[in-house]
Amino acid sequence: MDNFYIYYRIDPTQRTAMLAAVARHFAYMRAQGFEGRLMERPEDTDTWMEVFEAVADAAAFRRALSNAEHTSGVADLLPDGGRRHVEHFQQIKLA
Repeated sequence: MDNFYIYYRIDPTQRTAMLAAVARHFAYMRAQGFEGRLMERPEDTDTWMEVFEAVADAAAFRRALSNAEHTSGVADLLPDGGRRHVEHFQQIKLA
């Protein structure tokens, strides 16, 4: 199983609009079978992270993520052409 961590900065003046866009984004992802959580840094609430754990099909997840980013409006609300940083981790099986 794979885990994905997507972090990015938001424009604080767009917080309400971004929350609505992320809600649409998560609804799309959920409909594709991927459940996520939204987090923010306690010391910097303009830095957000989406967490998707236990992803069985990484290729399908990446396709869904790309579609969700654009159809939800999340990509359009990032400040100054900001980008979302996608980190992909997989579990190491210990002996």
